[in-house]
Amino acid sequence: MENKPLFKIPLINMYSILITLIFILMQYINIINWHWIWIISPLWIPLAFAIVIMIVIYLFKFIIYLTDRNKF
Repeated sequence: MENKPLFKIPLINMYSILITLIFILMQYINIINWHWIWIISPLWIPLAFAIVIMIVIYLFKFIIYLTDRNKF
C-alpha cells in the first residue's frame, strides 16, 4: 500500500508561499523595509491576475453572445 498525501499543493503555490515566508523573515530581520502589502504580494498577485483573466474571458463571451443574438 503506497502512502498518498492528503492534499496536493500546486508547485506555483509552494513558490509563492516560500517567497512570502522569505519576505516576512527579511522584514523581521530588517533587511528590507517594505510595506506589508508588498511582502504578501506573492500570495495575492497570482490570484488578482487569475481574476482579471476570468473577467476578460467572461466579457469576451458576453460580447460574442450579444453579437450572435443580434444577427437574427
